[in-house]
Amino acid sequence: MQSKEKFFYMVTGAVIGVSILLIGMAVSPTTAQRDTLFGHIICTQLSVVGQDGKERVWLGTTGKGDGSVGVLGKDLKRSVLLRSDGHGGRVTVTNNEGKPAAEMNVTEHGGEVAAANNEGKVAVEMTANKNDGLIASYNRDGKVGAIMGSREHGGVIGIRNKDGEFIARMFSNDGIGTIQVADLRVTDKVPYGTEWVRLWSVDNGGHVAVYGKDADRAAAYMTARLEGGGIIWVTNQDGDAVATLTSYERGGLIRVRGKGGGDRADMKAGKYGGLVNVYGNDGEGRSTMGVNQHGNGAVATWDKNGKKRGDLK
Repeated sequence: MQSKEKFFYMVTGAVIGVSILLIGMAVSPTTAQRDTLFGHIICTQLSVVGQDGKERVWLGTTGKGDGSVGVLGKDLKRSVLLRSDGHGGRVTVTNNEGKPAAEMNVTEHGGEVAAANNEGKVAVEMTANKNDGLIASYNRDGKVGAIMGSREHGGVIGIRNKDGEFIARMFSNDGIGTIQVADLRVTDKVPYGTEWVRLWSVDNGGHVAVYGKDADRAAAYMTARLEGGGIIWVTNQDGDAVATLTSYERGGLIRVRGKGGGDRADMKAGKYGGLVNVYGNDGEGRSTMGVNQHGNGAVATWDKNGKKRGDLK
């Protein structure tokens, strides 16, 4: 065989051998599963599919040109969505029904976080207002049921009825705490938004006020006194205190007054025991019943001129 023919066969064999080797490397399981390294990729949308060839993750832009990333569950319902909007970023998490379950986003005043019920309606919301924060709880009709927030003078908690109207509030005002309970029923005598009960504090202690059906003024007060102890007032329709229950240096004291003012009777702890005094409309004493210095019971009466008429002891 001539040398040229030998060289041709040698080259041909080498080419075939190298080709077989390259083909084997190309179909090798290790090489086939190896990721390909890319540099800078430019595209309008990028999708990642599952083993079934269906989209699971996608990166793209919205119709307004904002960036968007979506993650789908195996049931192909969107689970997580990240996107940007006019105020900043937004993250939405959905439930198995594909309805929003939670969302975190940015508003013109700051951050906002919301959690929804199984129907996809907002149930709780935490947001930053212009100058403070606010937490709101919603009912199934989408109306606010309760709020907790802050204002210039401190914190505030509000409770609303099913129609979204305030029926109770707890707040602070220049260092004074207050609780209000209101009735929003509209009748001929009760104005809309009437306050029925208020609890608050002042320098000398706590106060409670209870309002009557006409709601023009408090029907009863309970408060702490500056000199110590507590006092309860009961007022009439004119706002006059007609009964009080309080304490003084010797113990408890109950006082009953007339419609126009002035004591009519009192019952208290006396120097030697219990003591009851009864007064006329002129405010002068008419009778007393109590315990004298000897520990015995004593009753005394006077006429309208102040002359003693009876003395039993």
